Amino acid sequence: MNIPTIFLCLSLLTVLLTIKIGSQWPDEKVHVIGCNVGQGDATLISKGFSQIIVDTGPNESATSCLQRHLPFWDRRLSLVIISHFDKDHVGGLKSLADHYTIGNLVYYPTESIPTEWREFIEELRQSGTYVVESSTIQQMKVTGVQLDFLWPIEEGLLTQANQILGVDEHYPEVSARTLSDNETSIVVRVTYGTFALLLTGDITAHVEKQLLMRNKRHLLPSTVLKIAHHGSRFSTTQQFLTEVKPLLALLSVGKNSYGHPNQQVLDLLSQNQIVIHRTDQAGDLVVVTDGSTWEKRK
Repeated sequence: MNIPTIFLCLSLLTVLLTIKIGSQWPDEKVHVIGCNVGQGDATLISKGFSQIIVDTGPNESATSCLQRHLPFWDRRLSLVIISHFDKDHVGGLKSLADHYTIGNLVYYPTESIPTEWREFIEELRQSGTYVVESSTIQQMKVTGVQLDFLWPIEEGLLTQANQILGVDEHYPEVSARTLSDNETSIVVRVTYGTFALLLTGDITAHVEKQLLMRNKRHLLPSTVLKIAHHGSRFSTTQQFLTEVKPLLALLSVGKNSYGHPNQQVLDLLSQNQIVIHRTDQAGDLVVVTDGSTWEKRK
């Protein structure tokens, strides 16, 4: 191959690479991606070169989602939040760590966290990831995107919640020691300007009720609501929808034997005129906002 031919090939390669980079260069808007990870959760919030992911799905499918939506050269995640340690929410964490540098990790510590994940979190800490327990923070900001941690709450506040709620056969007194793993899911509200996204993990109607009764209920109204526990019949009450007032519902669901999503939940969403996006039917959800307006692109 002569020098002119080599030069021509290099020039062509440079042009193609420039086009590739230009097509993937991030704008200044916030992009919310509800990843299609099958039966599980993984939600990406991206602004510029800052990436936040809440839950990591059951396997490497969350990594595949990020590769579909992030620039090929962007290999750093500013923040990873694990709502709880069921496999369909945390199973893809190791794959993400293999492909991306994780700057910060937030989780809620419970006695039921499997040893495998305790050890892996320690490995991340040792490798430079800043690991934070959600019970120690109420709010954080990442490149102008605000995150309010609404649940779980500290033991003392749980006692106050019990006093407000009262104790009955349907909602017995609750403590951090008696809540199920699903009920200790981190609930976080993500806001950018007037746009809000409420991520609810696998919480039950019990926890929804406590959120409604707390003094931070003004933080619940949201543009997009990730429906708790993949549309389980044990979550998503009319009272909760009335308070949150979502325009769009994200149902992150795949093939399962649990009956998710429950038909009553689907009917309730329809009755409230809430647009439903099911990842098992429509694939990844893509919502883009500049903080004042928003659009559903997929």
